[in-house]
Amino acid sequence: MKKWILPVVIVGGIAAFYFLGKSRLSKVKLLFRGVGFSGGIFHPRFNLKFGIQNPTTEKANINSLVGTLTANGKTVANISSFTTQIIAPTAESIYKVTAEPSAGGIISTISNFLKNKNKVKFNFTGSMNIDNINYPVNENLSL
Repeated sequence: MKKWILPVVIVGGIAAFYFLGKSRLSKVKLLFRGVGFSGGIFHPRFNLKFGIQNPTTEKANINSLVGTLTANGKTVANISSFTTQIIAPTAESIYKVTAEPSAGGIISTISNFLKNKNKVKFNFTGSMNIDNINYPVNENLSL
């Protein structure tokens, strides 16, 4: 047997495992499920809720979610969560994130809420890391 065959087979197996896992997880979907407010006037917080749908038969881990939250086109908060959570197979798991809005962000949100007759369109743009693979996210939610 030639000495080069075994290393080529090992490298090929690792590459196949990586790319097959990536295509499997590309079916995982993140949905914007809600926005809440807490903390009062002096320490306001956005409580964001995301649904992560995993249509595969294997569990996965979300390692991080980072991005920007806008309300009617104006940036209200930068989001970063590095809490690992298991995404159940063939189910939707809820992933909760708390963010502190910028001073201008909370004023902008309240102003938009009043101007638009209690209608605000939130948009989250960023990325999520699932099983050490980054995926882009762009989700909307209207209240």
